[in-house]
Amino acid sequence: MERPNIVAGLIEKRRQLVARLKCARAETTTLTVGIDALDVVLKLFAPEINGADAKPVRLPTYHAARKGEMQRAAPELLRETGVPVTSRMVAKRFCQARGFNPDDATFTNIRNRASYALCHMRDRGMVLAVGHDKANVCWALANDVGSATAPL
Repeated sequence: MERPNIVAGLIEKRRQLVARLKCARAETTTLTVGIDALDVVLKLFAPEINGADAKPVRLPTYHAARKGEMQRAAPELLRETGVPVTSRMVAKRFCQARGFNPDDATFTNIRNRASYALCHMRDRGMVLAVGHDKANVCWALANDVGSATAPL
């Protein structure tokens, strides 16, 4: 059984991964050279300080939501659809609004943040948990709970 399309696709994917690895290694080399250069200059100005002892800076979250953005996206989606929504649906709406297609790990992070926002809104009395859709909690606006139905 020959599958030339599958083989060609696998070869192309391998080529892409090799290219990405090459870029990552070049980036690693560039960062290492930069750190070494800063250590040398630091030794010139302050020989008593060891740059390797410096605490690394925490980098910002990839595609971080602005203040209140998740809590605005959830009620908008609830009002537009008229049915209970899950954190996954809120995360998809957020990604569409931002215009990006995140990888799985980033989407999981965004979905977790949507879930935290919904829980925070629940604590403030804005939304209520009205059931489950597979493994996800379904949320509805607190004033619409009587008319809430199962999500699409």
